[in-house]
Amino acid sequence: MGTQPASGRDRRDAHDGQVLILVAIATAILLAFAALAVDAGMALAERRGAQNAADAASMAAAQAMLDGASTEVVRETAVEYARLNGYEITLDDVRPNDDDETVEVDVVVDVPRFFLGAFYEGDWQVGTDAVATLEDVPRNYALLTLRESGPGINMSGNVGINIEGGSAMSNSYMACNGNNELYADENVDSHDGFNTTGNCEFTGEQGENPSAPRVDDPLEGTPTPPRPSTPSGLSEGSCSSSGGVTTCSPGAYPSGHTFNGGTHRLQPGVYHFEDDLEIRGGATVELIDSPSAGHEPFTHTIYLDNSDIDVRNRGNEFVTVGSSNPIFYFDNGTIDMGGNTDLTLASGVHYFDGQDLSISGNQDLYGYEIMLFFDNNAGFSNAGTTDFEFTPSSTPLYPGMHPDLLFFTAPGSASTFNLVGTSNTYFEGITYMPDGLLDFRGTADGVWARGQVIVDQADFRGNASGTIEYRDHVDLGVPRVWLVR
Repeated sequence: MGTQPASGRDRRDAHDGQVLILVAIATAILLAFAALAVDAGMALAERRGAQNAADAASMAAAQAMLDGASTEVVRETAVEYARLNGYEITLDDVRPNDDDETVEVDVVVDVPRFFLGAFYEGDWQVGTDAVATLEDVPRNYALLTLRESGPGINMSGNVGINIEGGSAMSNSYMACNGNNELYADENVDSHDGFNTTGNCEFTGEQGENPSAPRVDDPLEGTPTPPRPSTPSGLSEGSCSSSGGVTTCSPGAYPSGHTFNGGTHRLQPGVYHFEDDLEIRGGATVELIDSPSAGHEPFTHTIYLDNSDIDVRNRGNEFVTVGSSNPIFYFDNGTIDMGGNTDLTLASGVHYFDGQDLSISGNQDLYGYEIMLFFDNNAGFSNAGTTDFEFTPSSTPLYPGMHPDLLFFTAPGSASTFNLVGTSNTYFEGITYMPDGLLDFRGTADGVWARGQVIVDQADFRGNASGTIEYRDHVDLGVPRVWLVR
């Protein structure tokens, strides 16, 4: 008997059964995708939250590092900020690195499972990290005071100080009493604010910041000039004249020496003056170079042993010839200028140990491509109607010297740079007095400093007025916290 073909109804029933199976499978797949989407969405949301917590924790920890906190406090700060953002981390999840000034924070969190738990029972976590670092934002500081307690910049009386093309910064606070103004073309920044009494203004054309981060001493560790040792065993030096020129040989000069008018030449070597070196009558003293001199780093050492360079009359000058590089070392001595006098210093290093360099009255002092170094509380002062003009050497005069360093006081030396009276004052380069005081009580004519003044403290009093014109010689910047990952 033959097989009967299926009726149309039977075929429809079979087709419907297949559709139901496909629908059931598709529904299960869709439900699985929906479950995965819910759980994956939750994981992504948790990751965003964890990333925000890691970012906040790393930046807060880096700020603590900037503020000088210990490693333990840096870690605790990160843990606290993660907690404030809803996430728990441990101290081991925080990795500060003092060498490259970074803080890395890890955040790992378990994610709640909604549908995923039905077919997956393993770990379901998200993890992320963040790295914050400290980097300097450049600042054109023409005046920077380094002390961290007491007033860094103090003004009293009727003071007007202008900063052209740059900014001013105090690592402590700025104080003012009277009718005074400190104006800067860019910023006026202070770590501990502005204390004012009377009609006082601290004005920055680009703003004032009363809580600026402290600026590190950019020249800390700069080598000081090599201090000459007391000469011993020298034969006595002598001078001879020929053709109107006096030539002197190195050696000991126990009775000092006098250069009176005319031209005088000092051969390379060590000169030990145990009494005053007198220069007068418009004398020119030339320091002669010799490639075979063999004195490093200085071709001439002029050692003034408890004695002075005594200057009288006008037109006196020391001149370096060729590649001469002298050092004048004043061991409890100074430059004594009397009456109506002037003197031009030789290019090179002038080292004042224990006694101030002072000019007063109608006296003028000039020096080009020089460095003035002060030790054992020696300093610089001028008073009355004086002119002085100094420029630095753009190339180091001894190993490790920073180019363009003009005034330099030894670390730990409580030196004072004292400007008093009505003077025509002009100097370029870097004034660096890490433990010294800039005491300005005069009325300088126009720009009195062109460069950067970096001192422990600056005190402007009386009718002091003048301008510091910014020139970039040493990089200065304000540390900031940056998120780098």
